[in-house]
Amino acid sequence: MKPAWLALGSQGLAGLVLGQVWAYLAPQPQAFWTGTTWAAMYDVGFRAAADSLFAVLGLAAGLVVGFYLAAVANRVQPVRRLAWWLLGALVGSGLAYVTGMLVTGSFGPVPTTRDLVRAPLGLDAYGVMLVWPVAAMLAPALATALRWLFSRSTAATEVDPPGPPSPPIPPG
Repeated sequence: MKPAWLALGSQGLAGLVLGQVWAYLAPQPQAFWTGTTWAAMYDVGFRAAADSLFAVLGLAAGLVVGFYLAAVANRVQPVRRLAWWLLGALVGSGLAYVTGMLVTGSFGPVPTTRDLVRAPLGLDAYGVMLVWPVAAMLAPALATALRWLFSRSTAATEVDPPGPPSPPIPPG
């Protein structure tokens, strides 16, 4: 399989799954529509929790998919591979955001004034969408560092086989 399709496909699929997990776990308290904006019956902590959860899930997905891609596609040119990983991570993060909002009905019709409904899921800090791409770029570096550390530790523990005995030292 070509590395481009591997990077885009695996991270796109992970984005669809991550969006559903985010929609299921993110807090969605009650709110009502005033006619121009949402009047939430909650504090800002709920929105921060949704943003933080998206960041943590994106970090985990970026590291897991990045390590997977580092293990599978290690024979491709590094610059091209990192470019496809970055593009795949951006696609995955965007798919996670859109999937989460679609699952919770945030793109649905606006309710009538003063209807009490679940607050729409969304992000207040859109920068958390970049956590996944950054983690996906760090994963190959971490994999390379771990490979280097492992090869050094095994090389240091290997002992040369004993050679012939040394000649006796004459007295005197």
